[in-house]
Amino acid sequence: MAYVSPTITASGQTYANLKARGFAGYVDGLIAANSFNQTVINHLHGLVKQTDVGGIVRLEKLMDNWMSGMPIAGSDLTQRLLDYNTAWKAFLAALEEIAVLWDANPGTLVTTPDGAGMPMPKRIL
Repeated sequence: MAYVSPTITASGQTYANLKARGFAGYVDGLIAANSFNQTVINHLHGLVKQTDVGGIVRLEKLMDNWMSGMPIAGSDLTQRLLDYNTAWKAFLAALEEIAVLWDANPGTLVTTPDGAGMPMPKRIL
């Protein structure tokens, strides 16, 4: 299996998408713009929900076992590495898109009263 770096297609989402759907919804929009396999989608959702740490630990153990000579199929290890690589690359692409959107629309900080009438900062977008 020859390595081919995954190509991540930009989601084409706007600031309104981010504001309406939040970070997890924005990542779902990036998933919709690409044709990821279910494993990559699961890893992406795990990264968003911060529950994929166990998968990374399993991947580390798999690589350590393979490098120590245990009988693990190289193609299995390669596919798992490629799936994780694609998920992380997509996650970073979402962060980059959001950074561009925020840079273009930082909003305005104003002061509004809280429930007790105390001034509180608030960002108007």
